[in-house]
Amino acid sequence: MTRYDLWSMCSGLSEIVNLKPKNFLEIGSRDGNDTHFIKQNFNIEDSNCYIFEAHPKLYKEIQNRYSNYNVYNCAISNKTEPIYFNAATELEDNPGMSSVLNLSNSDFKSEKIQVDGWRIDDISKELKIENIDLTKIDVEGYSLEVLQGFGEMLKKTKCIQIELEHKKVWENQSSYDDVKSFLNENGFTELIYVRIAHDQSDSLWVQNKLILGE
Repeated sequence: MTRYDLWSMCSGLSEIVNLKPKNFLEIGSRDGNDTHFIKQNFNIEDSNCYIFEAHPKLYKEIQNRYSNYNVYNCAISNKTEPIYFNAATELEDNPGMSSVLNLSNSDFKSEKIQVDGWRIDDISKELKIENIDLTKIDVEGYSLEVLQGFGEMLKKTKCIQIELEHKKVWENQSSYDDVKSFLNENGFTELIYVRIAHDQSDSLWVQNKLILGE
């Protein structure tokens, strides 16, 4: 079944902005299915689909399932250096809650491991990605740090969908309001907002020039 947040994003890009993205970056994936949906919906070439997943086991599963896409085992951050990551163990029912951050007041079953951390501007140079038409960020409270790591690539990014929290779930996490202020200051407008749970939402942010027709 198609999730409403993905359907809304695709409809908004097609009908409001009239954008047909030529590439897609998924930051924090769990299973790679969202990349596959977006690829099919916009007919994006396989070679222009990139998936970044920090959890080693989930990364391997994605790589096996979607070997036709570019899949990388790393955490996207605001620094290019090794970073500690709370990876769900086999005993955890919801591995998608794995995060760089520690969960507050939770019995989440995880182990702290070290993974490669990359800024988007740095890894984009390595992968020869010159601009980003569409990216989806789902990093369990770590969204602001991910966006900070875009650096100048933020100016070359057209659309961003982000899952955000409206109350504290992880220690030292960024909130919806933090990310909203950052994106507004950097020339993005919220085009679509979908409340997916009591304390979470998905939102689609678009460069102002795409809306204003500059």
